[in-house]
Amino acid sequence: MKYNRLAIPLFALLLLLSPLTASAALAVGAAELQKCASIPKDSDRLLCYDSLSRKLGIPTASSDGTISTTQASYGKWILRNEGNSAEGSPSVFAFTFSEKTLPRGSGAKPVMAVRCYQGVTELFIEIPPAGSSREAGENPNLYVLPSQEKSTGDKGIIVIGEEPAQAGKSLAKARLTQGNGKNVDMQLKPSADQTAWFLPNPVSFIGQIKNSAKVTIEGLSGMPSGKMVFDMEGFTDALTPLRNSCSW
Repeated sequence: MKYNRLAIPLFALLLLLSPLTASAALAVGAAELQKCASIPKDSDRLLCYDSLSRKLGIPTASSDGTISTTQASYGKWILRNEGNSAEGSPSVFAFTFSEKTLPRGSGAKPVMAVRCYQGVTELFIEIPPAGSSREAGENPNLYVLPSQEKSTGDKGIIVIGEEPAQAGKSLAKARLTQGNGKNVDMQLKPSADQTAWFLPNPVSFIGQIKNSAKVTIEGLSGMPSGKMVFDMEGFTDALTPLRNSCSW
């Protein structure tokens, strides 16, 4: 379905007047609508409006109609429910972006994500490779999909941990620093494409960091070097639907 320049503002008005905006936590403000309206490219403008729709809890579909997504913000964290008609059960994600990009990275901010997918909880760090199509500072208007083939040229989709690491692949080493200044060295399992690194005991790790204001993860070996700082504001609230989905 194509949207012209007259149809898009009408869609925005419907969002603004939606009864769902009565909730202060999910309200869409005029500034956000103006930001979307000012985007010249039709496809990018539609992505912006789709993001606002998901923020209100209104599902949106992928271009082939197989994926529907709802989204809500909890402080610095974003909660996503993604339903794939081909796979049945929905995936639940809570994720946040690093405060800064890595010195020698792609210019896109790394992501810390927790996901419940097919009853399995995972926590991982996704670091965009050099030359990644994701733009620096891009609004987190992203699909976060497991088990999908990478889509070339589509900046609206990132694929995280889509393949398990091959047997015998070396583990990466990283250092966790919490607000109390305590350092903990840990090992992470890489995805097959070396863009995501998984914590071996995610539920235990969540228990360690859930009450921290910020956490810093520094790659030591087997992954891009540099410190990634993640703000944990809203983390525990964003986890609740995910915990319910994975029953822990």
